[in-house]
Amino acid sequence: MIVTFTAQDLKMIEKLAHGRNDPKIGVVRNRRIDQKRGDLQINFKGLLAEHAVATALGIKINKETGLYGDGGITDLVFRGKTVQVKYNFYRDGSLYFNFQSELKADIAVLVVPHSEKGLNIIGYITQDDFWKQCRPLDWGYGQRWGVPQSSLTNIMKLKEGADDSS
Repeated sequence: MIVTFTAQDLKMIEKLAHGRNDPKIGVVRNRRIDQKRGDLQINFKGLLAEHAVATALGIKINKETGLYGDGGITDLVFRGKTVQVKYNFYRDGSLYFNFQSELKADIAVLVVPHSEKGLNIIGYITQDDFWKQCRPLDWGYGQRWGVPQSSLTNIMKLKEGADDSS
């Protein structure tokens, strides 16, 4: 599902990214794995992805900021289930986690680039299904745990209640 952004959306996301990133400068030690991109760029793209998924599901993005964020647990909450949104900078990239302990939410969603003003929500997977289907991945800088895009379900099925056990 392609989601495009208005200039107003991009301005709001940039402000949120600064709100999440700037207080950490000089306070929180950088623990990121991605050495090609700065923290602000990673925060910006991650927030764009969260906004895209929130828009698709008809819910609001979390606009709170803080030094330590949510601990990687909840980007969004949809129908009582926690959702982790993962942005992959590669259009054909997998949904992956650097460490097994990083997947803490009920549902994980993969978002990838589509255009300068838009992202592609590839799909989602439940935590249980992720662990049943994941494989070790290694792109030359350590093992990760992931699933290919083909393992994901269209986000609209989540919105329609396909995985609504409540």
